Amino acid sequence: MKKSKAIIVIVACMVAFVLLCALGYMVYSTNDFGEVSNKTTKTYTVYFLDSTKTKLVSETAAVESMGEIDTLCTLTNVLIKGPKDSVEKKRAIPESTQLLSLERDKGIAAVNFSSAFYGESDIDNSLAAATVVKTLCETGFVTKVKILVEGNELINSDKIAYGALGSEDIIDSSQAKNNSLVISLYFADKDAAALQLEKRSVTQNDKEPVEKIVINELMRGSLASGLKLIPAEAKLISTEVKDGVCFVNFSKEFADKRIAGSSSELLTIYSIVNTLTELENINKVQFLIEGQKVETYGEIAFDEPFVKNEGLIKQ
Repeated sequence: MKKSKAIIVIVACMVAFVLLCALGYMVYSTNDFGEVSNKTTKTYTVYFLDSTKTKLVSETAAVESMGEIDTLCTLTNVLIKGPKDSVEKKRAIPESTQLLSLERDKGIAAVNFSSAFYGESDIDNSLAAATVVKTLCETGFVTKVKILVEGNELINSDKIAYGALGSEDIIDSSQAKNNSLVISLYFADKDAAALQLEKRSVTQNDKEPVEKIVINELMRGSLASGLKLIPAEAKLISTEVKDGVCFVNFSKEFADKRIAGSSSELLTIYSIVNTLTELENINKVQFLIEGQKVETYGEIAFDEPFVKNEGLIKQ
């Protein structure tokens, strides 16, 4: 009888122990509302630089997170910490940088870094920003990323803000041969009254002419004012340079969908002309629509080559 009682006591203790463990697990794995947590581990792609610090390269990071903002913060800190493979891959964000805050509003993440984020050049800053934008946008939690430093927007050496950037704004240099360059672009200012210079770091693919790159960048729009002069429906068909003249061939939407009015038409034309004539091999620009010269672009004669117009540039 005593032996039976002892067995019963042991079994009761074991049952109690199991119940206490289960209760402890439930307390640990529920949130403040008594709901079971959906905390999971997921693998994300993060971007660093190759050993030459000229191309974006990727690796994976396993992140355990209870929410999207937590995941974005964790991935940003992974970028600051640096790659697992420190021989073939290098961090783009300076090591002493700190993540001060991260907020999201309508699909745009505002990522605020300490002042150490600024590198030695605009190219360093552009590459660092590119790794953040590519990494966070590919989570699907945001569509664009705005880089802040001590609460202020990241700016280049000309004090032009980078603005909110998406994955489409980052040129994939994985197929390029280390041809990083800084280009000069002319966009309308915020009042659409003059042209203002905006410098941008890009990577040139060895098979893509630089004049095509700069026009595609113009078509993306200004990072400072957010304005676009080239109609969104327009397509760049081709570019060709002969004897210092760049022939730029657009689809018919370039003319049909233009912003009407002589002032807007003038700024659209010279946004392209002034940008292309910044290139050493281009002195004039001849526009073509569907491969043909046309007489006018709205109210402006359009069938002869244009030269740079410095009078439209904001001082």
